[in-house]
Order: sequence, then structure tokens, then C-alpha cells
Amino acid sequence: MNRHSIFFRLNLLFLTALGILLWLEYASYQDSRQNRRRQLEKSFLYHERQIRKILLGTPRSLLASSLREQGYLMLPTLADELPVPKRLFMPDPPQIFGKNILERLKDGRLKVYANDKRLYLVFSGPSTRHIIATDLPALDIHQTLAYGLTILLLFVTLYLSIRKTLAPLQRLSRAIERYGDGEMPESLRSDKKDEIATIANRFDEAIRKIESIREAHNLFMRNIMHELKTPITKGKLSLALIEDGEEKEVLQRAFERMNDLVVQMAEVERFASQSFTLHLIPYHMDALIQEACAHLFLPKPIFSACDEKHLYMVDKELMMVVFKNLIDNALKYGKAGTLRIICIEGGKVRFENEGPPFEVPFEKLIEPFTKGEAGQNRESFGLGLYIIHAILEAHGAKLTHRYEEGWHLFTIEGLKPLQSLWQSDD
Repeated sequence: MNRHSIFFRLNLLFLTALGILLWLEYASYQDSRQNRRRQLEKSFLYHERQIRKILLGTPRSLLASSLREQGYLMLPTLADELPVPKRLFMPDPPQIFGKNILERLKDGRLKVYANDKRLYLVFSGPSTRHIIATDLPALDIHQTLAYGLTILLLFVTLYLSIRKTLAPLQRLSRAIERYGDGEMPESLRSDKKDEIATIANRFDEAIRKIESIREAHNLFMRNIMHELKTPITKGKLSLALIEDGEEKEVLQRAFERMNDLVVQMAEVERFASQSFTLHLIPYHMDALIQEACAHLFLPKPIFSACDEKHLYMVDKELMMVVFKNLIDNALKYGKAGTLRIICIEGGKVRFENEGPPFEVPFEKLIEPFTKGEAGQNRESFGLGLYIIHAILEAHGAKLTHRYEEGWHLFTIEGLKPLQSLWQSDD
């Protein structure tokens, strides 16, 4: 369990408080028992003295009425008393009773019994036996137990209520996680009035608005690209009717540039909306470099320091886009013949080329439609690095950049090597 979780801390707080509560209840119970015993001892000493005075100073015929006048009850037997009385102060009577009482308790001339309601004193002589009862106050022990159980029940009820109140947080967390993964979670609407319900309702409203905006955005992009493709296609067809010349070449380049823009905008929309699934396969980086060069119609291969052991788990088609864009950028904006590609153990591939520094920070260049490269070629749409960033992020990797002594060092970090191959080399 996550030790930083609210539920972990709540459970820890509950268990700690429960332990303290039970300890206090036990201590209170023990204290109540001690108080009850002291209460019985004091009550016994008082009533033993009062009853003995009555027994010694009252004729037998008037004994019952005299005891009744003093609040005592004479009983013929203990057998009918409920709850069943228990004998007290034996076999080890308290020393505070004094020598006379201790001797009578030990030899059986005086016996003491009690239940929840009454105290019973049994006086036995050579020819007489008197059982005399007096009422006792209510037991504090039972009250203590009742109070303790009531507090414990309230505490457990409060804990369960808090757990129930916080339970939607887990559902909200899962919904946010799914939404972050590109899934549309179920509705989180709640009719409750607490703060968590308010947050859940606000989040639900926010994702519905975002989805509405995203749908409108996607519809706009699809429509605008469709509207652009139609005149581009018609324009290309019309070029066939124009005689060859400088004007035709200008128009042809313009239509090709517009078509490239539409294609790159479609790619940006695809990666931004994460409407793609990775199909990871083990692939040699050197083979990927050679295929990227072939797609770019390069007359001669690029210098590559990658060999058969540089085998990474990648989506071949998407990673091809990354390599093509990095190679194309290096060729457009770097010094001719200086591009080098180096594979480094640990899932790294570095693209090096000599060239002037960027006019804007690298972090700005990965944003869409940002251009700042030095050089004469200004035909870029500023989408290449943004697309690279989106693809690498989907692979759990990233692109970093350093400029050292006139060289640009682009490094792909975080690609996943085929572990079995690396382990076989150890």
C-alpha cells in the first residue's frame, strides 16, 4: 500500500486511535473494578457494624421489624436470590477489616455475598443463623462498559462514514488516469454536497468541455485539410495543360509545398490526438538508418556507428519518421558532409552535424510551427521536431540537444534495448 495515500494514513490513524481507545477502556474498567471493590469493603464494614448492633440489642421476636425499619431485609435462604450471589473477601480478606472480623470471616461465623443488586451478610452462631440483605447502588462497571462501547461504536461509525466520503477519490483517480491514457471515462456526476463531489462534478464538466472542443477541433482540421486537398489536386491536374516553363515550375513547387503542409498537418493532428497504437518489434538501428536514407533518396549512405548489437524495441514506421526528420533537418541546416549517427549503449542514438547555432532555444523549437534555424533554407513548416517529440514520448523516450564547438548534438534517450541481447554480451 502507498504510505503517502490518504487511505493509508486514515487507516493508520484509525488503528492508532482504536488502540488508544481500547487501552483507555481497559484501564477505566480496571479502575472501576477497584472502585467497586473498595465500595463493597466500605459498605460491608458499615452494615456489619449496624446489623450487629441490631442483632445484639433486639429481642428475637422484634428482630425482623427492627431490621426492616433500618432498611434491611431478613431472608430465610439465598437460594432464591437472582442474580446468584457470589461470596466476597475469601480466601484472602483485606487486612483493613480488623482482627475480630478477619477471625469470624475465616472460621465461617460471618460470610459476605453480593450480586449486582444486594449485599448479603450471613451471621452464624451455635444455634442461630441470620441472612440479612441490603440494597447496593448501581454498578459503575456496567456504566463504564456501556459508555466505552457507545464511544467505540460512534468512532467506528465515524471512520466508516469518512471512508465512504473519501471512496470517490479512488474512482476519480482512476478516471483521471484513464483520461490521461486517452480513454474517455464514465460520468463522474454526483448528487452529494461535499467537497469531493464538487471536485468530481467540476472534473466531469471539464472533460466534457475538452472533448467537445477536441471534437470541434478535429472536425475543423479534417474539413480544412479536405478543402485544401481539393484545390491542390485540381491545380496539379491543371498544370498538365500548361506549357513547360518558369511559371509552371513555380506553380508546381507551390502545389508541392502546399501538399507537404497538408500531410504534415495530418501527422501533427494524429500525434497530438494520440490516435495511434504502437506496434513494438525488435529492430536494428543501422537498418532503420539505411531505410530512412533510401526514403529521402540520398545519393550516398550516411556515416553510422551502429552495428548488429544495437537492437531496440520500436514501432518501425513511426521511428522511421523520427529518423527521416532528424536526417533531413541535419542535411538542410547543417554543413554538407558532416552528419554522423552514433548508437550508444543504454538506448541512446545521437545525431551529430556541424552548423551555426539556433536562433531560438531548443525547448521552443519542439513546439509546432516554430522556426528559428540559421541558414538560407527557410522552407520548413516548423513541424518536424514537434512530430519527433510526440513519437518519442509515445515510446517513453525523449530528444535532447546540445551545441558544442559548432556541432549540434541531437540525442534520442530512453529507447528500450532487447534485454536478452545485452545480457548475452555480459
